[in-house]
Amino acid sequence: MATEDRKTMVDYYKERNQIVPALVACPVCSVQRPPFAIAAITDLPHIPQDFSCGNCIEDAKRALTPTGQPTLTWDDVRSFRSLLLARCDWTQTMDVAESVRVEWAPTRAILRDITDTHKDPAEAYAALKQLELDKFA
Repeated sequence: MATEDRKTMVDYYKERNQIVPALVACPVCSVQRPPFAIAAITDLPHIPQDFSCGNCIEDAKRALTPTGQPTLTWDDVRSFRSLLLARCDWTQTMDVAESVRVEWAPTRAILRDITDTHKDPAEAYAALKQLELDKFA
């Protein structure tokens, strides 16, 4: 899908009959950008978010090998792991039931140990993606 054909955050807000903000934070790099600069990711599966700014899309395209597969590094794995840990930090606060904290403890342990349990960044990233589907969906 060409960049010009991508759905942008402007479309996202208009579909929901919401006011389009002046700036929107890119979910990947957190930089505030105009909403028309944040586009839907449809053909770059190695970016975990649904939307990303043009800079992040271009960075992701440059990271692809000639075969179209992403070249993943341990930094990519650690970044994704940090994102998933942040998404489940709420499970460890004192105002959450003990049963929830206990239920999420193994998942958080897997996330913390991911770089030790896998020898290849692509393998570790695939394990994180599966964990995201299983626990965070």
